[in-house]
Amino acid sequence: MIQIVEKACREAGGVSALAEALGIKRQAFYQWPQVPPLRVLQIEQATGGKVTRHDMRPDLYPPTPRTPAPATTGEAA
Repeated sequence: MIQIVEKACREAGGVSALAEALGIKRQAFYQWPQVPPLRVLQIEQATGGKVTRHDMRPDLYPPTPRTPAPATTGEAA
């Protein structure tokens, strides 16, 4: 099993719990060379966002750029 799926299983409550959440058999995880694109968002949701889409598939989901905070002028209204 690939490392990121192991982490997802831990976060979701175990292999069986994650498999049930995805509606698949637990053996399927052991056949994945990488997380299938159709499963990425499901796993992110099942882990409560603790395993992100970028963690699983950075090739499909690049990091989200941070938006800088708006500049303030320091003047009181």
